[in-house]
Amino acid sequence: MTAMALAEATLTELEAIIDRGKQTFVEVGNALTEIRERKLYRERYATFEDYCQQRHGFSSSRGRQLIAAAATVTAVTLSGGTPPATEREARALAAERRQDRWLAPGGGAERQAAEIAAYSAARNTPAAQREAQRQKQAEIDAAPTAAHRKILTGNQNLTPEERAEFAAYNLAQHRAAYLRDHCDLCGRGGWWLEAWGPRPTKEPA
Repeated sequence: MTAMALAEATLTELEAIIDRGKQTFVEVGNALTEIRERKLYRERYATFEDYCQQRHGFSSSRGRQLIAAAATVTAVTLSGGTPPATEREARALAAERRQDRWLAPGGGAERQAAEIAAYSAARNTPAAQREAQRQKQAEIDAAPTAAHRKILTGNQNLTPEERAEFAAYNLAQHRAAYLRDHCDLCGRGGWWLEAWGPRPTKEPA
């Protein structure tokens, strides 16, 4: 028997377990586990998600639930404990075990905290602080008006002249953006007047 024929025979046998009325969630979960791990679905379906949905009529998340429940029963049985009797109990126990692994020393919570601490420490080195200050100063130096520079330094106390300059600059930017977005309308009297005001007229010689 060729490898392809053997895989097809195995897939047929495993699918029979699923199709027989799902005698137990453990059998179904174990069958799905083998199908997924050995990629036995690849001859007919592009992904495990497609396989679950099109062949069995349930989502891949449902398939993963069955796989996790079966794996939990197996782990508890091998450890000498009393396995859960129902899928609901197995799924609840699987969630507890995931949380225990997350909170355990060296688990996900501890690793995440270490990564955050390392990231924070990297940002607080003298070199990183100097670079942040340099970038901030470059932004201030590139500010278009004195009012903008003041605001970037955290000073909101603008003089009347600075407020007027700030407003005039922002209005000009808004008008320029408007004309860029409506370039096909440039030169038409009504639109030009709305965006820019009256055009200057050349005084007669």
